[in-house]
Amino acid sequence: MRDYYTLYVDKLTGEYREAFRGIEAYAVGISAADDTMEEKMNELLDLFLNAQEEGKPVQKLVGKNMEHFCDTYFSDITWKSRMLDFFDRIKSVAWWILVFSILDLVGAVLFGDAGETGATVAMRDDDILSLVTIFLSTYILSRLAVLGIRHLLFQTKKVSYGAMWWIQVISGLVIGLLVLLAVFHMSYEVSVPVWAEAIVCSVYLIFYYIFNRKRVAARKQEKTTLSAQIDQQYPQTMMDTFHSKNKWRRRLHRPELTMEDYVGQVEKSDRFYRKYGVFLYYIFPAAVVFVVTIAMVLFDQFETNGDILWFVMILGVCEYLIFIPLGKMAKNNSRRVENWLEDYYKGKG
Repeated sequence: MRDYYTLYVDKLTGEYREAFRGIEAYAVGISAADDTMEEKMNELLDLFLNAQEEGKPVQKLVGKNMEHFCDTYFSDITWKSRMLDFFDRIKSVAWWILVFSILDLVGAVLFGDAGETGATVAMRDDDILSLVTIFLSTYILSRLAVLGIRHLLFQTKKVSYGAMWWIQVISGLVIGLLVLLAVFHMSYEVSVPVWAEAIVCSVYLIFYYIFNRKRVAARKQEKTTLSAQIDQQYPQTMMDTFHSKNKWRRRLHRPELTMEDYVGQVEKSDRFYRKYGVFLYYIFPAAVVFVVTIAMVLFDQFETNGDILWFVMILGVCEYLIFIPLGKMAKNNSRRVENWLEDYYKGKG
């Protein structure tokens, strides 16, 4: 369902778009499984699109009190859905702990430090109880903070709905950071071997994917459907971009682009990706890791070879977790651009 929401939410305009932003701002503070929230938001999007098409005033949909409308609309979200959201978040934490645990074990094996490393946790200077405390405290306190801020913002109505969304998100991040700093200053320790962390996280992830296999399969299908729909609508997207560029040029009192000019810009951008894309998304991160590591070595920031390997592995994993998805997105976009250019020249010929 996420594909429908992504593709059609931008079709809302004027008061319909503004009201829908208010509902999106309200939804920031709701704990519910992704599929539940997607279903609720897509149903609401249908209502707004139909109202916009029929010219029905927004007030007839949401009434005079936006917060009351949202309270009523989302009141049927079950505790099961809220717990699924909680388990989804634990799944993300479990993956991170598992990755760092494996990296720590690899470093211990390569440098013969298995005894010492086995007595520490994945993040070395931290302990498993701190990690659990950080997660639970951040989750609970950030939710409570967002709920309070959301109610205050809806009552004062002195900021736009778009600003409300950002205020709530940033507030949650700040609360999380404060909890993180507070927990790191605590003195208690409960040492857990890395291999035990890896086993616990692996068991949790196995059971998570077994009991959520239908949800996982549905999400994969959504991604496939979304990609196909984006491919289908890409020609219109390119034309919308062309008209948007000329709209801004008119505002700046600059001459409008011709279609040939626009196609030339698109081709130039695509040539840049095909020429440097592999370097930007796959080689550049490795180069950054190499340069940063050399700089750290020159300034004597490492005590042992194991510390160097640990740093390289952690930084490399973090870099590629960011750049590989970006590279895949850029590759898909380049494929769509090439198909659009091919169709354009066929139609012109």
